[in-house]
Amino acid sequence: MSIHERAMLVDISISQWSMRKYDRKISDEITKNYNADSDSARLNKLLIAVDESRKIVQAAGEARTFHYTNTLPWTDEGKRILPSANYWDYVNELNIKKHKFWRIVESFWNKYDVLKDESKIRLGDLFKEEDYPPLEHLRNKYNFNISFLPIPKADDFRVDLGNDAVDRIKLEIEQTVKTAERAAIKDMWDRLHESIKHIIERLSSSDAIFRDSLIGNVIELAALLPKLNFTNDSRLNDLCKEINQSICTISPENIRNDAELRKATANKAGEIMKKVEERMNESA
Repeated sequence: MSIHERAMLVDISISQWSMRKYDRKISDEITKNYNADSDSARLNKLLIAVDESRKIVQAAGEARTFHYTNTLPWTDEGKRILPSANYWDYVNELNIKKHKFWRIVESFWNKYDVLKDESKIRLGDLFKEEDYPPLEHLRNKYNFNISFLPIPKADDFRVDLGNDAVDRIKLEIEQTVKTAERAAIKDMWDRLHESIKHIIERLSSSDAIFRDSLIGNVIELAALLPKLNFTNDSRLNDLCKEINQSICTISPENIRNDAELRKATANKAGEIMKKVEERMNESA
């Protein structure tokens, strides 16, 4: 099966009010008072208390991080490759994060007038009423959309441009898909390489401190990669199984308290690393 039958493109668009405002008048006063060139300093006012703005920023950031983790690179544009094997897990979890985002935004809208009044005190003479859009306009600054598209197929391109132009564009489409496919495959192996490398670095030294997430991260990755593996690369799937059986079953606390187990785990990770690098070198 080709990538067109195993994957699709997905994009998320999240927008929000910055809650900041550049104050040119005060910025000019600062540069003048310090004998600096104009535009050497920029004062950006925080229009809403930082605790409120941080909640929305964090919710949007969580959604974007999940999106990038659970998809693969496509091009320099915002779209990403979503393998069909990961579709339902991706959609279900992203919808949870989307609902969380809107709950926090709606809570902010409900408190908007109160927060603005608080900002009058907090900002003092920096406060300007015109910096705050009416609530009905503010709502339009927030958005959270998820869109899906098929991966382009050269054979589906039909435009009346003449055979030479159409053939050239079809070839460009084919090259784009092949390049993106190679980049997506590389991304999966890079993730695995980085995760195993981190385990080796932390466990090879008996004095190195590590968090539980050292093992937790590789557990999550070993579960995710088979769902991202749109080429059904058996070596990638087999390595994930090997990681599950040999590393993911070990308690981080046991590794800390047992020097021999720590050494054995590092050695096993080294064996897996050799297999990962062998596969990566073949594709280089």
